[in-house]
Order: sequence, then structure tokens, then C-alpha cells
Amino acid sequence: MLYDFSPLYPLMRKICNKSPQGRIEFVLAVMRHGLYFPLMAGECDRITERDFDRCFEMGDSDEVILGIIEATKEDPELVHAFKVADAGWWDHLCKRYESIKAQLPEPLTLFA
Repeated sequence: MLYDFSPLYPLMRKICNKSPQGRIEFVLAVMRHGLYFPLMAGECDRITERDFDRCFEMGDSDEVILGIIEATKEDPELVHAFKVADAGWWDHLCKRYESIKAQLPEPLTLFA
């Protein structure tokens, strides 16, 4: 089966940016376009499993995870795509998200 990886090509150069936003966008695009399994199986000659993994290995994985989970809050189809790809990994991301959120300072309120 041939897969259309073209939605990922413009995002490739963003994976190594200092900002986590490009890595968040790349992971979300992989999932949104149903390309997780073909990518992991090596079916793309320009993008590899390592590119996907790198999104979580640039020293800002907490920010990447926060961005991914926040993006899925209003998108049940995207949540489903993550669960279909790997339910255990999705559960891990959700648990990590809760751990990260618990470590963040409480938001400042001006009128309490």
C-alpha cells in the first residue's frame, strides 16, 4: 500500500528547532494522517522512526507532551488515533502529562 507522507515533509525541518512547537506539530501530523504504523515500518524513504523518536529526545519532552495532550483535548479523533497506534504509549503520555501539570506552579489569580 502506498502512503502519502507529503503532509510531513514541510514539518521535517522543524524537528530540530529550539522551540518544541515543530516537534508537537510533527507528532500530531503523523497521528492525524494515520502514518504512525507506516512510519514505524520504514515505508517512507525520507522520514524514519528516528525522526519521530527525536521529537521526544531534544531536551524538552515535557513541553512536547504538554502540547500533544493539550491539542487532543478538543479532538476525540486524534485521541483515537493515538490509542489505535499504541494504547500503552497513550496511557504513558497521559500519566506523564498529569505528572508534569502537578509540578507546574499554580496560576496567579489577581482576585481571589
